[in-house]
Amino acid sequence: MSAVFGERYELVSALGEGGFGTVFKARQLATGQHVAIKVLRLPKESTAQAQEKRIARFHREMQLCAQLHHPNIVRLMDSGHAESSVVFSVFEFVPGNNLAEVLETEGQLDPVETRHLMMQILDALACAHAQGVVHRDLKPANIMIVPTGARRNALVLDFGIGGFTHEARHQKEVRLTLTDESVGTPSYAAPEQLRNLPTTPRSDFYAWGLLFLECLTGKRVIEGETVAEVVFKQLSADPIPIPAEIADHPLGGILRRVTAKDPAARSVSAVSLLRELEACDVAGLRPGARNRRPDRAAHDADTRVGPSEPPSDGRPQRLVQGERRQITAVCCVLSAAGVGPRAADLEDLDHVLGVQQEACAELARRFGGHVASGLGDAVLFYFGYPKAREDDARRAARAALAIASEVARRSAALEVDRKLRVDVRIGIHTGLVVARELRDPAAAGLGYVVGTTPKLASRLSHLAEPGGILVSSGTERLLRKQLLLEETGIRVKDDSTMPVSAFALRDGTSSAAIREVSLVGRDRELEALLDRWARASDGAGQAVLISGEPGIGKSRLACELEERLRVRPHVWIECRCTPDSVHSAFYPIIELLDRMLDPRREANPEGKVDRLEALLSLYGFELCEAIPLFASLLSLPLPKRWAPLDVSPPRKREMTRNAVLSLLFEMGEKEPVALLVEDLHWGDPSTVELLGQLVSEVGSSRLLAVFTARQEFVHPWSPGSLLQIQLGRFGTSEVERMTAQITGGRSLPAEVLDYITNRTDGVPLFIEELVLAMIEAGALAEREGGYALVRPLSEFSIPATLRDSLVARLDRLGRAKETAQVAAAIGREFTFELLRVVSPLNETDVQEDLDKLVASELVYRKRRLKNPAYVFKHALVRDAAYESLLKRTRREVHLRIARALEERFPEAVSERPDLLAHHHAAAEQMREAVGYAKRAGVAALQRSAYAEAIAAARQAVRWISSSKEDDQQAVAVAAGAPAPELEEQPMSASERLQAELDLHGIVTPALMASRGWGDDELKSALDRAQALLDRLGDSPQAIPTVWALITYHHARSHRAEAQSLAERALRLAERSGDVGNEVAVLAIYGQCLFFSGKHAEARACLDRALASYDPAIHRSHARTFGQDSKVYALALSGLQQCLLGYPERGLEDGTAAVGFARELNDANSLGMALGYLLGVWHYRGEREPAREVAATLAEVAERHGLPQWGGLAAIFQLFVEVRAGVS
Repeated sequence: MSAVFGERYELVSALGEGGFGTVFKARQLATGQHVAIKVLRLPKESTAQAQEKRIARFHREMQLCAQLHHPNIVRLMDSGHAESSVVFSVFEFVPGNNLAEVLETEGQLDPVETRHLMMQILDALACAHAQGVVHRDLKPANIMIVPTGARRNALVLDFGIGGFTHEARHQKEVRLTLTDESVGTPSYAAPEQLRNLPTTPRSDFYAWGLLFLECLTGKRVIEGETVAEVVFKQLSADPIPIPAEIADHPLGGILRRVTAKDPAARSVSAVSLLRELEACDVAGLRPGARNRRPDRAAHDADTRVGPSEPPSDGRPQRLVQGERRQITAVCCVLSAAGVGPRAADLEDLDHVLGVQQEACAELARRFGGHVASGLGDAVLFYFGYPKAREDDARRAARAALAIASEVARRSAALEVDRKLRVDVRIGIHTGLVVARELRDPAAAGLGYVVGTTPKLASRLSHLAEPGGILVSSGTERLLRKQLLLEETGIRVKDDSTMPVSAFALRDGTSSAAIREVSLVGRDRELEALLDRWARASDGAGQAVLISGEPGIGKSRLACELEERLRVRPHVWIECRCTPDSVHSAFYPIIELLDRMLDPRREANPEGKVDRLEALLSLYGFELCEAIPLFASLLSLPLPKRWAPLDVSPPRKREMTRNAVLSLLFEMGEKEPVALLVEDLHWGDPSTVELLGQLVSEVGSSRLLAVFTARQEFVHPWSPGSLLQIQLGRFGTSEVERMTAQITGGRSLPAEVLDYITNRTDGVPLFIEELVLAMIEAGALAEREGGYALVRPLSEFSIPATLRDSLVARLDRLGRAKETAQVAAAIGREFTFELLRVVSPLNETDVQEDLDKLVASELVYRKRRLKNPAYVFKHALVRDAAYESLLKRTRREVHLRIARALEERFPEAVSERPDLLAHHHAAAEQMREAVGYAKRAGVAALQRSAYAEAIAAARQAVRWISSSKEDDQQAVAVAAGAPAPELEEQPMSASERLQAELDLHGIVTPALMASRGWGDDELKSALDRAQALLDRLGDSPQAIPTVWALITYHHARSHRAEAQSLAERALRLAERSGDVGNEVAVLAIYGQCLFFSGKHAEARACLDRALASYDPAIHRSHARTFGQDSKVYALALSGLQQCLLGYPERGLEDGTAAVGFARELNDANSLGMALGYLLGVWHYRGEREPAREVAATLAEVAERHGLPQWGGLAAIFQLFVEVRAGVS
């Protein structure tokens, strides 16, 4: 062949040779760019007719390729004839290797990259299928992997041509072409293709599924020594083998469908597959060990790293290594036995049990279950692992019912055919486990799930009757509204749980008397629906879309509408879209019709056809046309008396839509119809299209169509064609009304109402489940017509009834879930800068994850000029993310947060010591946590925020009491040995005692200032402080607490105790040489002496205190002792001077005390100074100044919450008024 080809191209080299021709690399003479030229081979031995046929086919296929315009399809540039009747086509030249070469070099590909490549291939197929082109030979050699971008991309070769390129370069991939006219490679060809039946897009999907599996596993799925062996495997009834790690993943369901041997079972399209793949997270998928070449293996191997060791391959270290999650475990125990006197063969029994176990596993997978293990006669399934769904418990129950029914059916057949009987006993339990699917496989140990939940399910299965299903009370709470459950009186326990009740699960709808909470806060919306119903009843049909976030009450509003319509003649019909049916055409319509025909689910297919004929006859349908349409829609056998319709599939689809709508409209002619379609955000395209036609035609009917959907559903219909009702969250008043409905009018404590309002964010479902869970858990107990809180709110976790739905939303996020978990540890509100520092991801990845969280509406972005802030949309979503973290992960994350705040955000250290205390405590850094809590308490005292000061100190006391000294470490420290891998040494016993005593030095003055000196709570605090003093002995650090004890005993008129403690404290202060402590004690000692009548000694103490007080050093006394020592000494001096006959001196000292207190801006010191000054004016007999000071004192007490000074002001105000009246 000439080097110059067709006068336009110069051949450079041969690239490959296939069954239909040769491929050359060439240079386009006009542009100089490289191209790929395919030259058709015309066998010399073939007849002229055969050659003409081949050329015609070649031209036809080039015309098809010219129609394909897609970035992942290699572009056709030219086609024509050259010398010697050579037929050729010119394609763009693609650098890189084909997928066969990539797999040969690298082995198994990363799941994330595989998903990326397979989506590109799928999108290319969608383009071709839309043009009526089927590839017919999709295989690794026909996929080019191009490395020219930031990541590798896929391009599809040879559309419509049977294997042209690159095959000569793969010795291991033997060309398995049957004949010149048979298109495809048997290892990838669909069974119908190998049977020479017409190929369809489903044939390409079959090959695509095999490609997907080959990329994930690194091995060709269908192999054999000969062509015949490969073909035999492809044509056998055995399903395509899918590794367990993939089969139990959501991706497994996709691959099972596309690789079904029966093309009718491949009920998918490229669009639907793309949508499923986009929602499928494969980041955690690990289908076996990597099978890389040595040069790549060193780079790609997963290397286990320690807590502070950076990963060796440059990947970011993961903080989340496993998690706590709720699962529903289903344990099936199978048994087989012979029927009759003859003993059954052991091998027969073993075979039968194996077959039944596989049948159980397939049913469990169909409902979204994960096959956890099989041992002996038992098989265990998990629902909610590795990904949660909103209805995991219900799926588990439905799977159990299906398994019990299927085993019973098979047992009946076996008893007839082989004299064998099979029984199954099933147990179901829902609970928390530690799931380790996120860890490095090398460290995962045995099993993926750790916890008592599977064990309890196993025990329930062994207590069940043959064919029976036992459900724990924990699962019963999740199922009681949907399924039929009966009490059994059985109670079961394991080693770590309280005994739980068991319920029998039956096939049927719930008969439990579940009290619906009365509808709250939706009066206007309900009135709008009733108005639309009235219009529809009069012949002006209506359509309404109720939208809102999950749990907002869409279904509850529709239920209330149904209740209101019961008194009026009408027909109510309803159906529901589901997550699993999003790719099943007309699924909710089929379910609706099926229930209309067979509400009790008892009719056989023939009986359903009879009922269908009766139904359609009732409404005047032409049965010869309607029966074939509805029978096909409902997958019912068409009786011989009816002939199938001879119409094209598009026409049949259109006729089916019209028939369904005609049935609804004809029903409305007899009685008004209310049609409810729930969860339209999960609607399949065919259903949405049908409902769109319904909306456009409903106006002339007596039908009200009500749709519910989440806010992300954007309807494609005309805005004026339906009423849209957007449901919002409840305000405080609606929350209170709803809780009253739930509790039957019993009141809840104010703190519980606040907790419910804050945690639920006004979402009705959250409110209901949280209140009920608190009652069922015993956190609320009935007391005197109301409920009292009997357990700390901090101990309460997310209700099990909400956990699945919350975690399911997080599980859909992929990697962003881990970012959400880290953010949840920071708090409900967090900043980008702090998250960026704490997260092991780079800044770009963190922002990408946050964008995904915002897009999913789990997190809101708060507008800030600098350092963007984010907030979790729901407090319970934040709680779900946080509670899913393992305890050790929580500790590590909180430590990173604390260190980041200390090192990067110094303003937080000074302004938010309480925040640092929280994170250090969660990281079990108790010494640092207590230190920051003391700073927070002192800061609160300075602001006169006494409640906050008390709360901070008492929280720190709880941390201290929960911390235990590690004896081994204490010994190691004493011996000078290094501590074994801890961030800090634990607090010793003496440190804990001293720290608690210091904290009482915060609690005591705060209690004295806010509740008065005679308060019983203050007495309890001081008793504890006294006990701590007795254990620690005399210490200068104890003086603030001793001072508080003196004040308490003085206020209670325990003069001797007060004076004794004051003398002890003074000796201690003098011995320590701490002038500040000495000044504080002298002031209070002077008070003790004054009230004992020892005025000279008292005067000496006060003078010493005033002389030693240094404002630059001792101004902190106000926060250390609850009041300033100089103010104290001056105020007491003023009263003493006045009573000893020096009223002017008394007034001077008293006024000075008030002035200095105002300068300090300390509320309690000001209250004390005003109180003593009030006494001075009183004893001077001057009512007007006394009235003014009393009014000022009352205002200060009211503003700062100082009841003791408020009481004193009230007494003097009354006294002044009485004296004025007497005068």
